[in-house]
Amino acid sequence: MFDMYADAGFKWAPEVGSKLEDFKQQYTLDSLWANFQGPGDFNPPHDHGGALSWVIYLTIPEALKKEREAYTGRSAGPGGITFIYGEGPRSYITHHSHFPEEGDMFIFPAGLKHWVYPFKSDCTRVSVSGNVADSIQIKKLKIKPGVE
Repeated sequence: MFDMYADAGFKWAPEVGSKLEDFKQQYTLDSLWANFQGPGDFNPPHDHGGALSWVIYLTIPEALKKEREAYTGRSAGPGGITFIYGEGPRSYITHHSHFPEEGDMFIFPAGLKHWVYPFKSDCTRVSVSGNVADSIQIKKLKIKPGVE
């Protein structure tokens, strides 16, 4: 999954990968934890260390889904996650909110601020998260012939 993420990054920033031959990012699991979110629990805006962070949602209880359906606000709502990627006036889009489903996985830059909204339902939402570090073996990188 992390290789796919890196490949997509090169498609969005081709100037980075276009000069290198046989570029291969290497990822190492840095930390891993399980989240058991219950009523009233939340994570305020924060970021992580390392290169990439990820979350996989394992359990989204029916009670939480019903609470989310009844929510009328503009955010992700109860049990949702929001990623913040900029600042600006209200007319600018500087965040993305999502109410996860079981099996959803998000991979994102570890420095990307994000937060998780609380909910009131008497249930437990379960997810697994972690951080990965990246490395590049500089001695093995080869510049493509004719590219400066």
